[in-house]
Amino acid sequence: MSEGSTKGHTRFSLRTMERIVTAAIASVPGTKDLDAKLAGIGGRGYPRVSVQMDPEREVAAVSATIAVVWPSPVTAVAESTRAAISEAIAAHTGYTTTRVNVTVGESVPDTRVTAEQVAQRQRRRSGLLHQRRDHHGRREGMADPL
Repeated sequence: MSEGSTKGHTRFSLRTMERIVTAAIASVPGTKDLDAKLAGIGGRGYPRVSVQMDPEREVAAVSATIAVVWPSPVTAVAESTRAAISEAIAAHTGYTTTRVNVTVGESVPDTRVTAEQVAQRQRRRSGLLHQRRDHHGRREGMADPL
């Protein structure tokens, strides 16, 4: 192979994709990480993430159930979480998301999060994200690390 050759494949494990999604969720103001052990008997941990991938087509479908801080603009937090997941998958893997479903599973009393705080995260991430094209002419989202 020549020095500039780019032949080969890069594969991502399901666990890697789940960690990318979990980190994206944590980057959104108003989301809350809950350990199931601390939630008591019958308690659930959050976030809960399910990812389906098609490595040949480089696409992923995500379902995430999150806990949110109360009081917070719950709809804005969920929408920002959806965007963060899509951006992170594109930036770190080059995959496209075919769907991202975000469900709010629980609200937890904590320090108030405002709509402006959630919007600032989105504006900050939009400034970091830029587009480039791969050798097939497809757009790849590339971003600075979370």
